[in-house]
Parts: sequence; structure tokens; C-alpha cells
Amino acid sequence: MAPEQVHEKILFPVRRTGQRTSTPECRKGTESDAVPRHTRRVSFRAAFTRVWCNPGIALRHSGGNIHGMKLLLVEDDFDLSGALSRSLETRGFDVLRCAEGHEALLAARKKPFDVIVLDLTLPGLDGLELLARLRGDGNRTPVLVLTARGAVSERIAGLNAGADDYLAKPFDLEELMARLQALTRRMGRDGHLRCGLLHHDATSGAFYRDQRPLDLSPREGELLRTLMSHVDRVVPKDALRSAVFGDDDDIQADAVEVIVHRLRKKIVGSNTEILTLRGVGYLLCDDAAATAPRGTR
Repeated sequence: MAPEQVHEKILFPVRRTGQRTSTPECRKGTESDAVPRHTRRVSFRAAFTRVWCNPGIALRHSGGNIHGMKLLLVEDDFDLSGALSRSLETRGFDVLRCAEGHEALLAARKKPFDVIVLDLTLPGLDGLELLARLRGDGNRTPVLVLTARGAVSERIAGLNAGADDYLAKPFDLEELMARLQALTRRMGRDGHLRCGLLHHDATSGAFYRDQRPLDLSPREGELLRTLMSHVDRVVPKDALRSAVFGDDDDIQADAVEVIVHRLRKKIVGSNTEILTLRGVGYLLCDDAAATAPRGTR
């Protein structure tokens, strides 16, 4: 009999005012924190929903590209941090937890991480200030802000401070994983953009295919940079038009299509594909991800 499929989902609620269950320290997951070999329910505070974990299924879903990646989880709610770190570890991440802003800043300065998940409401040093200091240091590690501050103005503040993505609580674990996979796929610790064998050097502005320079026009480069900044996400045609041509209204209606056509020829052999979603926009993904939507294009 085939093993029963397990749906894994976490919905984290907004913490009540004045409620805190945290420890001001960074810590690694311990053996006692590990999810057991067999599927079971992991229960913590009654306010949280159930977390169903099957390590084997979780690892298959995570994909090999994140296995062993170092993730810094900055969250002052101890129960939430513990449950989330266990779920991330079953999916291949090497997680270090920090519950206080200054401790997290020290950890990020002491060793490199592949991605940072950052809460904004932290004791000692606010998350926005922590992020600003990291960017001021020249640290380009991808940062996903995970917080109860869901207002549009708060999201804009986080993105302007240097965040690469933003997810408001309550959230679904599957959405968090999808966003982390997209971040780690398209960005490295140096802030350079990557997809498949394509690489964009943020310092020089050059594009490479398997370490070989790509000969792109300025408009081709801007369009490809925009797509690489949104790997696995649909970029509306109007957004591409604005990124490439700015406010210039004197352009042909099919100008974006023409550039995309030229780009597709130049990135052959890069293990990437530019997908067209008719009436919506374009999406850049690696070949492994491209196989999923092919049947519906």
C-alpha cells in the first residue's frame, strides 16, 4: 500500500500585545528538536495550528538546491522560532536561530549565510535597523522579512531598507518555502542574480552564461536583469516595458516581444527558459521548474 500523502501547513497568528516567549540568544537546533522519523503531529502553543511533518516527503519537495544552505532565522518568539526551524531543517536548511537584534547582527557579521529570515519587532535592535546596518556593511545576503506588520507602508519600509522579499503573518509554510527557494535560486551571498547557468554580476553589470560573457544590448540586459530579479514569478508585460523603455511612449507595440525573442536565442544552453503567459506577462525559470507549466502553456 502506498504511503499516505501528508499535507504540511503552518499558519502563524499575530502575537497578542505584551505576549513574549523568547530567549535573547542564538542557538542551533538540538537533537531533541529534531522531527522523528515517522510522521506525527508536532504540538506547541494552543494558539498555533497543527504542523504535520514527514521528513522524507519534505525533503523531496524541497529540491536539492537548498540542501545544506545556511539560514539565519531571526525571531524573538521562542515557540514560533522552534517550530519553524524544525520544519526548515527537515527540508534541508542548516538553521541558526537568533531572538535578539544585536545577537543576530553579530551572527551575520561573523559568518556568511545563504539567506536570512527576519522578524521586524525584536528586542535590543529593531529589525529594520538591523537590516539597514547589514546593508551598510555591504552584506548582500538575501533577506526575507517575516512579520506581523502587514500594512502596505510597513512593507514599503522593509523593502526600502534592503529586504528582498516580504511575507506577513499569518503565513503558510508552503508559501514561505516557495519564496525561500526563489530567493536562493536567484541570489547568492554576494547579491548577484542567478538562474540556471545565467549569472548577473551586480558590480560590473555583466551577464554570464556558464562563466562566459553574454553579448547583450543595454535593453536586452535590462529586460534580462528584471526577469532574473523575479525568478519563478510572472513579470507583467507593462512592467517590462517600463523597465526597458522608461516613460518613452514612442515605441512599437511588440517591442518587448522582439527583445524577448532575441534573448531566448542568446540564453540557449543556460538551462533556463523564458515562458510566455499570454495576456499576463513573462516568467524566467530554470529547466527543472519549466517542466511543470509546459503542459498548460
